[in-house]
Amino acid sequence: MNRNEFNELKKRVTRFQNLANAISWSNRTKWPGYIIHGDDGTYWTCRPVDFERLIKAGYEAAPIL
Repeated sequence: MNRNEFNELKKRVTRFQNLANAISWSNRTKWPGYIIHGDDGTYWTCRPVDFERLIKAGYEAAPIL
């Protein structure tokens, strides 16, 4: 993934300061459970394809309990 692709991908994620809020939002979307722990200290909810690309780029999935 190059820088331009990454910048476009970051426009498609929804950011949350709180994991509980990210989980609540994610559970009401078409693709529940795809949450990344972002590099800016926030939690990112995203589509499955973006989730896989971020995992391959070295990001970690948020711990959903």
